Amino acid sequence: MALKFDPNEPKAVDVLKLKNKDYDIIFMGNSVPQQGVNPAVIDSLMGIESYNMAMGGGSILENELMLRNYLIFNQKPKLIVYGMLVNEVSWGGSLRPTFRYSFDKSIRKYYKAKLNKISTKRDLSTHLNIVPLYRYRVALEHALKFIIDPKGRNYTYYKGFLRTKVVKKVPEKLPKHEAGINEDAYRSFMDFTESKGIKTLIIELPNSKSFNEATVGRDSVLQIIKAKSDFGFVSFNHNIEQYTPEMWVSTNHFNVKGADKFSTILADTLQHYYDR
Repeated sequence: MALKFDPNEPKAVDVLKLKNKDYDIIFMGNSVPQQGVNPAVIDSLMGIESYNMAMGGGSILENELMLRNYLIFNQKPKLIVYGMLVNEVSWGGSLRPTFRYSFDKSIRKYYKAKLNKISTKRDLSTHLNIVPLYRYRVALEHALKFIIDPKGRNYTYYKGFLRTKVVKKVPEKLPKHEAGINEDAYRSFMDFTESKGIKTLIIELPNSKSFNEATVGRDSVLQIIKAKSDFGFVSFNHNIEQYTPEMWVSTNHFNVKGADKFSTILADTLQHYYDR
């Protein structure tokens, strides 16, 4: 029952059902691009078909596995746009249970072989996932949040894009936090897309002013990303004032109003890379 409160669970099921879709552009990443890129806006402005495959809480490894699984049943996209959250500590090799037990057998085998090489450390969660209560702890967390704030959990999906009209005030000051990236996972993802001949554009979505001010070491992480992004890297994390307070639902997540504005700006940039 708790799974119905997890906003990422219906998205995971939808991703697994993608067959013979053959999208032109696929957006990937974590919850920031999941809530920040609206395919309806992109498709309308570019005259294409796109899908937002970004997954809330999704690590780079999980995104690679999603893409590998997708390519078994669909033609490769002309362009992948990966929304990289650089303002985050390194993520390991966690994989949500729905994927862990439902990916194609070849992907599950690959994941087991890859896990030790990708993870920054092998933690206890890998073993505890055999316990259902632990395996679905995130869903239980979402259920509790729904009970506390049901209006704040309202959302719908369109082509993988999580739409919410919720508006929340962004704090003016936040505690300092360290930027980071799982370099092994990032290189693995980029090596895979290159081996498949898929153009991959890395982008940084806008963060709120207070989130940016609280981030330490962002520039060094950007250098790591740029060094491996042969096709291109574009940061949209500037002119933040154009995203007004009613466009945010958290310090770095847009509601639908913010997503539509950003997607309009993004589409103009993407046209250049899509035509290359």
